[in-house]
Amino acid sequence: MSYDGFVTHSVVHELNGKILGGKIDKIYQPESDEIIISVRTFDGNYRLLLSASASNARVHLTTSKRENPMTPPMLCMLMRKHLLGGKIIGIEQVDVDRIISEIMGRHSNIIFIDENNKILDSAKHVDFTVSAVRQILPGFVYQLPPKQEKMSPKEFSLLDFINDFTKEDKDILLDKFL
Repeated sequence: MSYDGFVTHSVVHELNGKILGGKIDKIYQPESDEIIISVRTFDGNYRLLLSASASNARVHLTTSKRENPMTPPMLCMLMRKHLLGGKIIGIEQVDVDRIISEIMGRHSNIIFIDENNKILDSAKHVDFTVSAVRQILPGFVYQLPPKQEKMSPKEFSLLDFINDFTKEDKDILLDKFL
């Protein structure tokens, strides 16, 4: 299944229903591109998985336990320093994009920013040799990924949708159009 904006919307809805108001209890980084956050709520304990894997980027609750390195990576230690004992006050999606953590195929990333949008650290550092458009490095100001030439479902009616779909190439599949 494709992890698109619609799936992300459903995940955000589920997470807000399960872990909103929960206390961050533990943070692990079993892989360089994966974070697991243990959240304690009145209803129980949950594990939130953030994965920036190029082949399987995702965000969801998990019950699996993972082996952790003896020495936690820098991103994990930084997140522990700033987040342990904190309370989850909101989980939001940017527009209808795949942005909770950045779930964008091989460009996926987990970016930890402060209240001023300054990047504290990220799972994957992106310098000018990788992207001339947007660098993801500690100390830089976080910028959203460039907008795509797509309409947001929030910006059009059903009639607009039908008109646009009927104008497209007749061989295009609905999931690709969406």
